Amino acid sequence: MTNAEIPTVGWSAQLAAAGRLPARYGIPLDRDFRALCEEALAPGSVVLDVGSGRDPVFAHDELPEGCRYVGLDISAEELENAPDGAYDEVHVADAAIRQDSLIGRFDLIISWQVFEHIGDVDQAVENLRLYLKEGGQLIAFLSGKYSAFGVANQILPERVGHEVAHRILKIPSHDVFPARYRRCYASALQRLFSPWRSVEIRSMYRGAVYFRFFNPLLRAYVAYENWAGRKGRDNLATHYLIRAVR
Repeated sequence: MTNAEIPTVGWSAQLAAAGRLPARYGIPLDRDFRALCEEALAPGSVVLDVGSGRDPVFAHDELPEGCRYVGLDISAEELENAPDGAYDEVHVADAAIRQDSLIGRFDLIISWQVFEHIGDVDQAVENLRLYLKEGGQLIAFLSGKYSAFGVANQILPERVGHEVAHRILKIPSHDVFPARYRRCYASALQRLFSPWRSVEIRSMYRGAVYFRFFNPLLRAYVAYENWAGRKGRDNLATHYLIRAVR
């Protein structure tokens, strides 16, 4: 993909278009995630959106004909604040607590930036495997434990991390949740998904936005990130995109 073909939306895309950030920063962070989800969606699919709350990954008018769209979130308030008609069905529950009524129901499970917030991610992944039909897919996107921001988030008090996300990164307060990052690195994810029929884990390096306030630090960070990607240090990735088949 050339720079001219890369969407120029947002701070990182603008800097990528100007050659001040690597070209990968010009690509919307959710592009490949949504592409995999759309590829997996078929007419009549039953879809579970995990941790979606007020912001489901897909609006109903984006779904193929006959799809049933189910929301699962630990917060009833988050689900209640979703757009009218966003879900055909909702379940208020921790992903790590098995819901017997969901076992074997779904063709596709999708999850955007949720795994890093789950306490018992081992149990959650096993639950999601059981919720799928045989041959069903899980597509998930999550932040990495050993990314620079992941390490900072684990060290800083929760209140400070919330303020950084809200004031510096301009993330709305209602979208900031405590992050635990359990098993959120490449080698642990490979082990976590070993019971599945197949798994593909893509490592991504997109953490420069956290250093936008100081150009020398930004340049140093990008050099480090480029080194990690070039050397295949997948455990240091900032994000992971997972496609797993039951």
